[in-house]
Amino acid sequence: MRIIIDIGNTNIVTGCAEEGKILFCERLSTNHRATTLEYMTVFRTAFELYGIDKEKIDGAVISAVDLIKGIGLCAGMRSIDVPGATGNVHTNYDGKAKAAIEAFESGVEFVYVHVEGPDECGHRQDRPMS
Repeated sequence: MRIIIDIGNTNIVTGCAEEGKILFCERLSTNHRATTLEYMTVFRTAFELYGIDKEKIDGAVISAVDLIKGIGLCAGMRSIDVPGATGNVHTNYDGKAKAAIEAFESGVEFVYVHVEGPDECGHRQDRPMS
């Protein structure tokens, strides 16, 4: 089973596929005021509506940020370390992408790839780099 989430500034597209069959695909509005609990409720509801047992999903997190790694580990995900991965724009993007692909190929069903650099540039109001 594969869980796919594309988080954009306007919409979030999420879906689930298994053995080449799309189980569901939904578009949600991105709400910049929504809390973590509100988003958790939305995703939980979508999983329940389509009969997806989140406890059976094998997941991994790729991040150079300890907070994100810790959250992933607490959620039962494995942490994948990538040489050269940093919490800024000078990170190993190719390495993160290759590690995610390798995880999928080895059977991992959900991989969260955290890219912190553009966010950090946004905090500094460095628009060209973000």
